Amino acid sequence: MHVPFRAIISDLDGTLLNADHKIGDFTIQTLEKLAQKGIDIYLATGRNHPDVRHIISKVSVKEATLVTANGARANKLNGELLASHYLPEDLALELMNIDFDPSLVCLNSYQADDWFINKDIPQLRQYHQDSGYMYQVVDFTQHHGRQTEKVFYIAKDPKDLEPIAAHIQQHYADQVHFAYSTPNVLRL
Repeated sequence: MHVPFRAIISDLDGTLLNADHKIGDFTIQTLEKLAQKGIDIYLATGRNHPDVRHIISKVSVKEATLVTANGARANKLNGELLASHYLPEDLALELMNIDFDPSLVCLNSYQADDWFINKDIPQLRQYHQDSGYMYQVVDFTQHHGRQTEKVFYIAKDPKDLEPIAAHIQQHYADQVHFAYSTPNVLRL
């Protein structure tokens, strides 16, 4: 059977994952059928590599490419690292220590295979209940900037992210790009 494409590239949240943030049986079967036909599978997501590796482990495929942390890292399914783009350590530390109100904003970083956060947010656990991938609460003023793939800020009210975005634009616009993943998530 001829298919008019050689590869599929898909996001996870809101695309391949269901409302419970899990990969459903129909999606698993579809990906397996595509792989059997020789279609290359690429998963591109803002999630970190260990989380995505667990999700795709439920699919019987031999090959796939995992592009994680909004493109900061790419691995083959077998673990082979294809690319990694870390923020410079000093820059990562500066970005993790921008002044903000921690009662309004939650700071996160993906560093290598770890997820760090400045405070416990139980609601975030629902997104990773299937994989078990979980954050570690740290004091970012005492933390390190090694192997930082992604820094992101989450707020209940998008207006609370505006001063952070303005600060990044004013001080770091020539060093980093930032975007809103959702109105409540500012990522670098």
